[in-house]
Amino acid sequence: MNHKDADYKKKYDPVKFKEQLPCMNTMAAGQTSVWLARFKKIIAYIMVTFPDQITDIMLEAKDLLSSKMDGEKNSKSEKNEKPH
Repeated sequence: MNHKDADYKKKYDPVKFKEQLPCMNTMAAGQTSVWLARFKKIIAYIMVTFPDQITDIMLEAKDLLSSKMDGEKNSKSEKNEKPH
């Protein structure tokens, strides 16, 4: 299915989206979709080429992201604390 398909045009009409979600950036959403489709091919290649290492890599990325998010939460809570 692509942008020329009549059902696609009806279902994903940008005007309809703008009415329902006025803040929605359909151009950005479309570009993100294209990027993710390409990224999917890269991830598929990595999973086939390095099946044993992919779990370790993903866990390291999760831990890194979690620690960064925890750090941001802590700095926000410190800013919100009132001095005694």
